[in-house]
Amino acid sequence: MIELFQNYINEKELFTKESYVIAAVSGGLDSVCLCHLLHASGYKFAIAHCNFGLRGAESEQDQAFVNQLALTYQVPFFTKLFDTKIYAEQEKISIQMAARKLRYEWFEDLIKQQHADYILTAHHKSDIAETLLLNLTRGTGIAGLHGIKPKHGLLIRPLLFATRNELLAYVNTNRLKWQEDSSNNSTKYKRNFLRHKVIPLLKELNPNFENTLEETIEKINLTEAVFNDQIEEYRNQYVQKEFDHWILTLANWTEKEQGKIILYELLKPFNFSYDQCSSILSVLHGSSGKVFDSFSHTLVKDRNSLVITVKKEVTPTLIIEHNTEKVQWGNEKITIQKLNSANYQINSHKNIAALDLDKISFPLELRSWHHGDYFIPLGMKHRKKISDFLIDSKIPVNLKEQVKVLVSQGEIVWVVGQRLDNRYKISPDTQNILEIQVTI
Repeated sequence: MIELFQNYINEKELFTKESYVIAAVSGGLDSVCLCHLLHASGYKFAIAHCNFGLRGAESEQDQAFVNQLALTYQVPFFTKLFDTKIYAEQEKISIQMAARKLRYEWFEDLIKQQHADYILTAHHKSDIAETLLLNLTRGTGIAGLHGIKPKHGLLIRPLLFATRNELLAYVNTNRLKWQEDSSNNSTKYKRNFLRHKVIPLLKELNPNFENTLEETIEKINLTEAVFNDQIEEYRNQYVQKEFDHWILTLANWTEKEQGKIILYELLKPFNFSYDQCSSILSVLHGSSGKVFDSFSHTLVKDRNSLVITVKKEVTPTLIIEHNTEKVQWGNEKITIQKLNSANYQINSHKNIAALDLDKISFPLELRSWHHGDYFIPLGMKHRKKISDFLIDSKIPVNLKEQVKVLVSQGEIVWVVGQRLDNRYKISPDTQNILEIQVTI
């Protein structure tokens, strides 16, 4: 087992003998086995134990046992007591989910505090089967079928080469003691239900079920890599970032049978669901203006594209003084320059405005546009409501909400990213220029 352990770490390039790793140890069979293998292999490690305070005296006994384990191996020991039930109630999540979030948040902090390289958990091959089946019962895409990866960022699972029975044989051979968590026998938890009720039946059909599943997962991982490469090609071709929003261009791929899954993958970073993608596809041939919301973004169907914006809180008005040069405004950075008109070349970028400085009075205001606002668009002689201007410019509804205006003494001098006011444009008589750039 020790040789298999070392070979797996080397083969997967998980860590080296020079690494300083922290083993997450509950006191159960799996984590006890992990500690023994790390010690026997000569790795530099510490032990971290989470006390979730859920099993009274049993939780305290687990902590004392793991502390003694650290003393036996003469390695550093870290522990933390969590108010798991209170946290679950506050966050309105299950006890299991609360414990998971608390555990991994603490692990991240511990790595930074102790200048460690990785956190190690004792997940093994049998856990892979449970995770995959659990994902299937919840509903999942291809990403939920690749099982548990041996390395994910700073989290490493070096026991994935072995089954639970193989680990049990190892600890029995080496006469290792461990703590038995009584909750592991309760089938009220979904993972335990799969472990005790479902997987034994699958092993009756195929005694080599776990190894067969490992081979299947390897094929899924390779398939996922090909699939992700193809999706990335679609993303590069059809999704374009424009200042503070994204444009997803519609093309013939939406007509394909696999159009829904392509759309889902392209919209996944914006947190739209698979069901929402069906609704979005159904309106592609309809008129513009249909709005869809995820918890983080708004999507609007606009002619031959989908326009996606981040949901933003109302940004307060920014006051720009005469001596202001650079200022941060929410996610946007404002840069102001005063320039001489001699040899000045106007920049055509829509997020840069060049104005006649001598016609402007400070302080300036940068704010969201309001209904009733008006200006005289560049090239025109008569004033126009901004609401009408945005309609005529065919600005999607979710982009309208994000339009800002630059104001001087109550008059709008620039509809940011859209059009200057004709009264403040640069002319042959202009001597001094105010250039304002808005970037994210």
